[in-house]
Amino acid sequence: MPTIRTLVRHSEFDYDGSVAEGLIIQYASGPVHFSADLFNRLLAEHQGRSVRIGAIRGNNDAPQGSLGGWLGNLEGHASHIAAILVHEGYGTFNRQEGVGHILVA
Repeated sequence: MPTIRTLVRHSEFDYDGSVAEGLIIQYASGPVHFSADLFNRLLAEHQGRSVRIGAIRGNNDAPQGSLGGWLGNLEGHASHIAAILVHEGYGTFNRQEGVGHILVA
């Protein structure tokens, strides 16, 4: 089970599985499952594009067109999913005007 950090705030977390097979992120409040199908759709839609991570903070909604916005009701997990994509080689992290983005491979 890898232990990695989010890309912007560097919060440490564990996950089990992979983007290709589906995975579970381990949170203090309990595990959350993400299917391989979710990742397949995410990668197909964003391939070759730089996408704002768009993690939500407090009561704010994720920005339109961001990874968090694309995730809809899962937007609160955008920072963790972005870190996993980079960790597994599906994207690279960069900052544009101080905002975290991933370039999806």
